[in-house]
Amino acid sequence: MGFNEPDGSGQANMATASAAASWNKDIGPLKAKGATLISPATAAATGNSLFSLSAFSKAITVQWDITAYVSYLLLIRMLIN
Repeated sequence: MGFNEPDGSGQANMATASAAASWNKDIGPLKAKGATLISPATAAATGNSLFSLSAFSKAITVQWDITAYVSYLLLIRMLIN
């Protein structure tokens, strides 16, 4: 998986350009070795942060295979039941 909640100050907390540079250097090359790449999982769908998944996708040289999705609502429902 790319980065956990790069848009969250309590998690990866990365700007789009920094995350893309790290992906291109460290994560993207793993695909050539057979790895399945998973996108960063953002904390919010609103885009009110320094991280943009759309801009990230345009800035990376190797695209991901699976898009990660975070849902705390599902986790809460599982814990209640």
